[in-house]
Amino acid sequence: MKGKINVKAIVIASILVLVIVLGVIGINTARTFMSGAAGGYEPKNVSYSASPDGKSVTITWTSDKESTGVISYGSNPASLILTTQEESVKTQNHSVGIVTLKPNTTYYYKIIVNGLPPFDNEGTPWTFKTKGVDESLLPSVSPVVPSVVSPSPMPLSASSSSTPSNTLGDNCSDMNGDGIVNSADLLLCRKRTATESGSVQGVSTTDCNSNIGDYNNDGIANSLDRLKCLQDQKR
Repeated sequence: MKGKINVKAIVIASILVLVIVLGVIGINTARTFMSGAAGGYEPKNVSYSASPDGKSVTITWTSDKESTGVISYGSNPASLILTTQEESVKTQNHSVGIVTLKPNTTYYYKIIVNGLPPFDNEGTPWTFKTKGVDESLLPSVSPVVPSVVSPSPMPLSASSSSTPSNTLGDNCSDMNGDGIVNSADLLLCRKRTATESGSVQGVSTTDCNSNIGDYNNDGIANSLDRLKCLQDQKR
């Protein structure tokens, strides 16, 4: 009975050892295959440059063999779901531009070449950080100062002037005593002048058909003034 148990244990142990050996061989073989497949495509001299406005970066690297690459990136190292592809032309000097980024933010990225498993900087993704907003790039806004327009001086009218108009003469000011020098005072002045000198502003009193103004001093220059003028001539 013991002999049977020992044989089974030996068989089981042998199988386990064989599985382990085959697993190690398989892993080494896979590593050798992957190493050969990736040989010459590994990213070297990986670097980046960020734009001043904080919205884009350019990632560059070199490789021994010509190829095209894809950048897999994101702000969370565990979720690099965003991608940007290099131009389709194969090259050894690579450059990939990434746009529409957030300013002043750290991003993580891996590089995928020729469909091979991502190169992740030996397990630690590469990083880049965008710049903050450069205020020197913002348009300057000058403060708007409202202009103050000084009012133009109003010309002195006859009603606000304390000095009678020259057209009234030195002796013609507030003829009717209403406190205002205006056309009514002019009419009174002309009437007084006609009485004293026998003419109205150079118009003979015998010419009642001329513009004699408010001859009867009723405040209105009309046909009644002519009638009054004619009556005075008959006296």
